[in-house]
Amino acid sequence: MTTPDFQPAAASVAEQCHQLGRQFDDAAWLELLIASIQAPVQQGVQMPYFPDDALQIGMVGTAGEQPLREAARFWQQIKHYYQQHGARALADSTVLDFGSGWGRYMRLLLKDVPPERLVGVDVDADFVKLSQALLPGAQFQVVPPLPPCDLPAQSFDLIYAYSVFSHLSEAAHLAWVEEFARLLQPGGMVIVTTQRRGFLDFCESLRHQQDLDSLWHLYLSQSFLDVELAKQQYDNGEFLYSATGGGGPREASFYGEAVVAPGYVQRHWRAWYDIITFIDDEAICPQAIIVAKKK
Repeated sequence: MTTPDFQPAAASVAEQCHQLGRQFDDAAWLELLIASIQAPVQQGVQMPYFPDDALQIGMVGTAGEQPLREAARFWQQIKHYYQQHGARALADSTVLDFGSGWGRYMRLLLKDVPPERLVGVDVDADFVKLSQALLPGAQFQVVPPLPPCDLPAQSFDLIYAYSVFSHLSEAAHLAWVEEFARLLQPGGMVIVTTQRRGFLDFCESLRHQQDLDSLWHLYLSQSFLDVELAKQQYDNGEFLYSATGGGGPREASFYGEAVVAPGYVQRHWRAWYDIITFIDDEAICPQAIIVAKKK
């Protein structure tokens, strides 16, 4: 199997985290990561530092413990479906964190996947630079807004993305779905999220509030204005998108708010993938989850 040509330094923070994480179950590892927010040395190991609260809030709406607990919910779904349908054990798999941000998910996955098999990519060069500083020894690199990227073909067993396909335009969505098929081994898996159908009601609810607490909420209040029509389009399997932009390199030409219906996924992904499931259940994850396997 071809793997990306990265060689993290010996005994790096990422490698020490991996060796430490192997000693814990998932719940204990999450609690140790949370504890490391205030005490970066845990069990004698220097843990990754965290970005300042303002940056975390700007990216995910919260800071500190809550983003990790939210991430853990999706992490558990990744592990559940990959253990059921993956071609090999997670520890022996090569994994791509697509839209890695400040490395929130990388911290969780390092428990199961050695750093030389785990790669994070992001369109934002500043986030990549920050992640490299926060988590030395882990692999991060910049990708363009639209493919192709320079990662080698058939180099990954698993690609996951949280809150990325909830923002991509239809053209970007389809382009990356096809690019993932190039990057995956035969039988490799894609596990990504998009906005839930209930997101349309959330946007509608913001239009009835006088004082919105963020620019993001203002953009949402101006999106999907005919909510009943949007729901009908969703139920008909259409792609719903509002081109809001996201600041910095996240231009409105490809970045906004996307609500992708399960019918759309079934129609447009099947050239490359078998769809395993589409989960729209807030009790499981704040966003809808698409699980697919490369043919």
